[in-house]
Amino acid sequence: MNISIAETTAIKSNGYKKFLSERYQEADRNTSYFIYGFLILGILIASFYDTWLFAFGVGGACLAAYLLCKFLIPGTLLSRMVISAVFSIFMLQFIGQMHGMYEMHFFFFINIAILIIYQDWRIMLPYTLIAAAHHGTLFGLQMNGYDVKDYIINQDAISHTTIGFHLGLVALMGVVCGWWSIVLQKRTRQDYINKYTLESQLVNMQNNIAFASQISKGNLNASYELHNEDKLGKSLVEMRSSLLEASEKEEQEKFKNVGLAEISDILRNNTTHLEDLANQVLARIIKYMNINQGGLFILQKDEDGSYLELLSSYAYNRKKYLIKKIEIGEGLLGQAALEKDTVYLTDIPQDYISITSGLGEARPNCVLIVPIKSNEEVVGVMEFASFQVFQPYQIKFLEKVSETIASTIISVQVNQQTKLLLEKSQQQAEELRAQEEEMRQNMEEMEATQEEMQRKEIEMRGQLSAIDNTLATIEFDIKGSVHTANDAFLKLIGYSLEEIRGKHHRMFCEKEFTESDEYVEFWKQLQQGISFKNDYKRITRQGKELWLHATYTPVFDSKGYPYKIIKLAFDITNEKQKQLDLQGQVEAINNSSAVIEFTPEGKILRANWIFQDLMKYSENELAGKHHKIFIEEAEATTAEYREHWLKLQSGESVQGEFKRIDKEGKTIWIRGIYGPVLDMNNKVVKVVKLAQNITAEKQLLNKAQQQMDTLDQKVRENEVMQKDLDAYLKALDAAALMSEADIYGNITYVNDRFCEVAKYNREEVIGKPHSILRHPDNSKKLFKEMWATIKSGKVFKGHYPNTAKDGSTYWVDATIEPVLGEDGKPVKYIGIRFDITEQVKREEEIASLLQQANEHLKEIQQSEEELRQNMEEMSATQEELSRKE
Repeated sequence: MNISIAETTAIKSNGYKKFLSERYQEADRNTSYFIYGFLILGILIASFYDTWLFAFGVGGACLAAYLLCKFLIPGTLLSRMVISAVFSIFMLQFIGQMHGMYEMHFFFFINIAILIIYQDWRIMLPYTLIAAAHHGTLFGLQMNGYDVKDYIINQDAISHTTIGFHLGLVALMGVVCGWWSIVLQKRTRQDYINKYTLESQLVNMQNNIAFASQISKGNLNASYELHNEDKLGKSLVEMRSSLLEASEKEEQEKFKNVGLAEISDILRNNTTHLEDLANQVLARIIKYMNINQGGLFILQKDEDGSYLELLSSYAYNRKKYLIKKIEIGEGLLGQAALEKDTVYLTDIPQDYISITSGLGEARPNCVLIVPIKSNEEVVGVMEFASFQVFQPYQIKFLEKVSETIASTIISVQVNQQTKLLLEKSQQQAEELRAQEEEMRQNMEEMEATQEEMQRKEIEMRGQLSAIDNTLATIEFDIKGSVHTANDAFLKLIGYSLEEIRGKHHRMFCEKEFTESDEYVEFWKQLQQGISFKNDYKRITRQGKELWLHATYTPVFDSKGYPYKIIKLAFDITNEKQKQLDLQGQVEAINNSSAVIEFTPEGKILRANWIFQDLMKYSENELAGKHHKIFIEEAEATTAEYREHWLKLQSGESVQGEFKRIDKEGKTIWIRGIYGPVLDMNNKVVKVVKLAQNITAEKQLLNKAQQQMDTLDQKVRENEVMQKDLDAYLKALDAAALMSEADIYGNITYVNDRFCEVAKYNREEVIGKPHSILRHPDNSKKLFKEMWATIKSGKVFKGHYPNTAKDGSTYWVDATIEPVLGEDGKPVKYIGIRFDITEQVKREEEIASLLQQANEHLKEIQQSEEELRQNMEEMSATQEELSRKE
């Protein structure tokens, strides 16, 4: 017999041993009653046959042996063997006490049958062997002349045949009872397996419900013990694994996006000082990734070539005194810069690097070196040491961040170089202005006439008037105090001239800016005669931000020293706000969506890192390629694809959900929009595409659609079944007499057919017992049998007559079905009866016709008999006449 893993587990479990132990204890209790009963029976027999020695000697010894086993070795196989022997000896005792009476040999069958309750074939052995040994020995003695018939069979002559049959029946009964014990033991084991299986399934179901509840609450790390045969549990674990994998990917994506956003924010706010930029970026990366130590090296160039210089470090004891210079190709750091590739080490040399703290120092578990590069141009290297191992997604994040940092470093370096060139240019312009002033003075001295001076004065007034009417103008002394301002400036700033005259320029600026070194340097350079032209943020009297495009121009005295500052400005607040909003929107889109730009013909111009990461291409792999690399070859030749690009070339936007193919050949679903960018002549110069990855959403929708299709199919099947069932019920309701009754037999429902045949209104029978329809010819035995059947939860079938309201009789073929509750007991009864009155009448008519036919047949047979006798008489007469003649 094949036994499943669950059944083997059930049998080997402690529960099965406990189950058997309880069965043995119950058997021990029952056998103890028989042992005490046998002892009493022996005493009763002794009172009739004066066999007290047997009663107390043998019976007492058996009782003593049983009690010793009960208290010394209870529940063991040995104790059951002893009980078997005790039963066998009691049987032999009764035969001896009754002087070999034949009837006492039935105790052999009675006692061995009692032992079957142990369901253990092994205990049949001592019982059978003792009986066989006893019978064989005494039979042998009797056949050799010894008078032992009172202890075995009260018979003088015993043959070998008698002995053979006797011992054969003993052995046969032992085998039969042993086989019966094995059969019952198997049933007991199967009962336990069924009970164990049901309990295990219930526990699994409860565990699955609890596990599913935890998953629905978002606890994907809930503990769960999976059983091998629990298919639902396996499905739940697979679902949890899929959700964990999706959650992990989402966390990694969130880690990358949030980190890039934070680093981008630092880079955006630090575009002037490279060292401050490096310190803040390095500190943010190390804290964000829980790294223990790091350094940022910048690529520098001198006459001897290029080298890497430590610009910023983290977690060094003497940071401000730390100077480190590494040649390109020198060590792991220089090699990473040379090869433009990431270096990741987990086997760190003993003396390579150590991480120190106030309590001591230790060697890190891994070192990561990432080149800072943009378009394969290395501008620096970042080195990190950590006790924690770097994950692949963390390394990719640092490589992506390094590209952004590289672009910013290049921009800052360009800005610094531009600033140096600007300062040099301003210095040259100042020298030119000094020369021009000198030349102007010389010309004035040479051509100083009153008319010329008046003409220039009029011209200057006109210019100043024009400037005063078009620009906001304010004058400061050389220390920054307000001297005067025109109406345009006062209107913009919201002050009156009296409120600002004599006040310092800082009243128009934010406090944080006025306390900065930049602001001090700004006025220091103005006092040195340096002009400034830029966009400036100022604060009005109402506290609002005001953006001005302004020029600060120092005015020199005759000796060439600046003595006042003139500021000319116009309001650009609206334009600046729009510009900042637009920059923020573009940056937000670039950091949250996949963005790619094409020529009007479909060739790729550039793609942001999100798009590159989504499609598994690098920027160099995409540059100059056609949009066709993202679609299947068959689609590229379709009319729809050509129409797609014709729409874009005509300036029409295209949006929707698109199927694309990444570099690895995998299908990617995106939701996006293609937007044409127009020049001043409304000509399309490029196409910008914004996209979101909806692959997972699409897969879920496809899976949900499949499930919905399956569900719809089942619903349609159920509807068909329901229609069939409704038709069956309708046909049954039209043909059968339907009724329902409570457990006491009181009618709770009848259909129209019932009322039609029984000739009662529905109101007349509801609440009444079914006995109002009982026909007087029906026997009480029939209804007693009916109630016994349906109360036990079984279906009753039968046909019998009922009495209608008008007293007429109608016959029914009845089926009464009990409706069982959760406890297995009937809660109501449903009766389905078919009117067979016409059938019974036809049967009665047929029976009557048969009776009449039988009577007529008898009459015919009598007539035939009489005719036969007459014929015989006529024949005899004729013979007599012939003889006489």
